[in-house]
Amino acid sequence: MMVRKIFRYMTLISFLCLILSLGISLGVFNAYYGERLREEMGMEASLIAAALQDTEDPLSYLRQADKAGPEKRLTLIDANGQVIYDNHADAGSLENHQERPEVMEAKENGFGMSDRLSVTQGTRVYYYAVRLEDGKILRVASHSYSVAQLVKRMAIPVGLMFLIVFLLLMYLSAKLTRHILKPIEALDIDATPREDVYDELLPFIEKIRVQKEEIKRQERKMGRQRDQLQALTQNMQEGMLILNNATEILSINPSAAKIFDTDTSIVGENLLHLTREMQLLKAGKEAVDGNYTQLEMTHDGKTYRVFCSPAYRGEKKGAILLFLDITESVLAEQIRREFSANVSHELKTPLTNILGYSQMLGHGMAKPEDAQRFAQKIETETERVVRLVDDIIKQSQLDERSSFEKQPIDILSAAQKAVERLEETARKNEISIQVNGISAYVLGNASMLDELIYNLTENAIKYNKPSGSVVLRIEENEEEVCLLVEDTGIGIPKEEINRIYERFYRVDKSHSRQIGGTGLGLSIVKHIARLHQARIETESTLGKGTKISVYFPKLH
Repeated sequence: MMVRKIFRYMTLISFLCLILSLGISLGVFNAYYGERLREEMGMEASLIAAALQDTEDPLSYLRQADKAGPEKRLTLIDANGQVIYDNHADAGSLENHQERPEVMEAKENGFGMSDRLSVTQGTRVYYYAVRLEDGKILRVASHSYSVAQLVKRMAIPVGLMFLIVFLLLMYLSAKLTRHILKPIEALDIDATPREDVYDELLPFIEKIRVQKEEIKRQERKMGRQRDQLQALTQNMQEGMLILNNATEILSINPSAAKIFDTDTSIVGENLLHLTREMQLLKAGKEAVDGNYTQLEMTHDGKTYRVFCSPAYRGEKKGAILLFLDITESVLAEQIRREFSANVSHELKTPLTNILGYSQMLGHGMAKPEDAQRFAQKIETETERVVRLVDDIIKQSQLDERSSFEKQPIDILSAAQKAVERLEETARKNEISIQVNGISAYVLGNASMLDELIYNLTENAIKYNKPSGSVVLRIEENEEEVCLLVEDTGIGIPKEEINRIYERFYRVDKSHSRQIGGTGLGLSIVKHIARLHQARIETESTLGKGTKISVYFPKLH
């Protein structure tokens, strides 16, 4: 940029100098040429005037002189200004020349000169007049090219000369520019000796050195602050946004970018480009205005508590928005409330029944033949309460366990053991049950996996049809071991498949109570699967049966 600028200026100066030189040269040449022409015309007029003094027939002499040099205009004027002879025009048709400057001057001084521009011919005409002894005036006129005509006639040679000189000046300008800038381009502020630098640049270089050191110091300081801020924000689990006074995003950490499914390209944009959540936009604006706000926001199925704090830097205002993920705590609170309500509901019915039958027996209100039936009812309801309490305890224990002892478990062997304990139940329900597949190992807890297999198999038996079947099959691929439990039972409506793993959820509540279901079995299965990093897939057709597949990470 600097090279082009200097070259452009030098070329422009050279061009102007060339034009000025050409103009001055033409002006000087034209003045010199006019002066020389006047001198020649004066000599010629004096010679002709002297000859006219010695001749008896002046007109005849002038005609002879015209033949010898017709390029000059010869005019003979009498003392009254009337033209007597003109070699370029009819004398009778010419106007009186009494008022012509050269004629008037010749009458007064003996000779006179003047020049006039001919508009028609575009030339300058020079006049020289001499007074004869008899009072007549002899005038000699000669045409000379004007500067414009000279330029026009000399356009080609002058143009070629101008082009050659201009190209030469451009070459010299480019070479001179490179020569001037070469020391500057090779300048190393830190390493170049002072004697190798233009004296005019020394104060500038010294100032740059001082500023460079100051910039380095500021960069180191800013680098430390940036590293501290990045270490603080980049590794935060909480999302953080920093806004300026126009609610434009100055910074966004990875956690906040993940929340809003964006990246750092959002920096510089208004908060509106990040979210259309009016509650958050309002809170951000209030924080920029200096008011601390706090709110709960739901986004993409998660719940966040957002702290919006004003930030000040001098007179500039901004805001810091901190997003705390409280989804688990909200969900846990919701589950706790639902669990408490469900437990109360599930316990209330059997306990009420037990209380009612007990009161009837205790007060002698039951007939002797009904006493045994009431006792059996009390026993059945008590067993139901015990099973429910046991499942609640198991669920609570699973909720509290984040770590447990693990060891290699053969899923095929575990399935066979669980089936052995359920053979009597299957026989009572007229259900055939079988285990097949391959021996495959996973890393897990033996009692938990036994509970998982037992619950899945027991459900397949209880919710089956008379003379139905249950098949447990063990399969594996390169990455996973699959436990498949398939029955020919009543099936599950398609719209309820995703809800069967909820606590206390029953597809057929009346059937579940008849068979003594607590509604926690599949919830326990899901919890155990999650603790073992396993995934569950459920397929079911209403009235035809259900297939549940549990995929465990394979033990390599």
